[in-house]
Amino acid sequence: MPTLYVGIDHELFSGAAPHPYATSSGPYVLSLRRLEPAKSVDRTIEAMGLLKDEIPELRLIVAGDGSMRSELVAYADRLGLASRVHFIGDVPIEEAASLLKGAFATVVASKSEGGGLVNVEAQAAGCPVIATRAGGIAEYLGGESGALYVDAPDGRMIADGIRILWRDPDARERLVTDARALSERFSTRVLAAEYTDVYADLIKTWQPRGFAPWDMITSALWEDLAVPAGSAPTLDHPWRTPQAVEDLVLATADPGFRALGHGADAFYYLAWATGVPLDRLREVCAYVLRSTGRLPKETVAAGLEHAADWGRFDSESCLGYIRN
Repeated sequence: MPTLYVGIDHELFSGAAPHPYATSSGPYVLSLRRLEPAKSVDRTIEAMGLLKDEIPELRLIVAGDGSMRSELVAYADRLGLASRVHFIGDVPIEEAASLLKGAFATVVASKSEGGGLVNVEAQAAGCPVIATRAGGIAEYLGGESGALYVDAPDGRMIADGIRILWRDPDARERLVTDARALSERFSTRVLAAEYTDVYADLIKTWQPRGFAPWDMITSALWEDLAVPAGSAPTLDHPWRTPQAVEDLVLATADPGFRALGHGADAFYYLAWATGVPLDRLREVCAYVLRSTGRLPKETVAAGLEHAADWGRFDSESCLGYIRN
């Protein structure tokens, strides 16, 4: 079975017009990120502080929102960057494309990441990417020629990357050219053909068979609904509403754990859905609550959500994602 990726609207990003910021206020670095601890936007702000005297005309546009917004705004103020770091909140995808098109570069300094389609979107828009190699970032970017990589989400390293591109316009242009070509493999038009080929191959070997539950959710639904009724569930059964199933699962969680927020809910539900026994899951949740009592709820919830994204539901892995 080949690896199949999620794609982007390549034409939207490659054909976007530069954002008015590019002409009205001069060159800018773009951070198009959720404002959560794992995204390390604070390190990009730190890099701008290190460059403020060397490249005084360069600004940072922070597009996105999240639990760290107020903290990041205060940090920029402490560094004397209030007039050079602009927080514009969440933006629609069309504006994101224009922001990428007009940016001098974008920084993706994640501590953890699945793949990050924003990286490919930047490549398609002709925006150089300065990135860590966390998670699947390098895979999505196409390897060493797809971005300027830094070894860690570190302010000095990010500043060095910006400095390299600023001082060598030819190197920046080569990176743009190479990266734009790499991004084309993620076009939904290209990927649609690949998906079609996979299904065409599956049809050749398809054989009809009766339904058999394949995980905890389908087993529970089959036992509770289909078996007593003597037939398969129909479309009008209430569990067909995904929220109904999620509510039933989350009702078994400790209220104190759920009080952490959306990230905790996502962690609990995904752990259950992947087969973690309820008694074991409750032990992990209780351990997390005991070990993170002094941390902000937003930080704990964000770490739990990242742990769930990577399918890590044991106690130590959870703490690792929370503390990083």
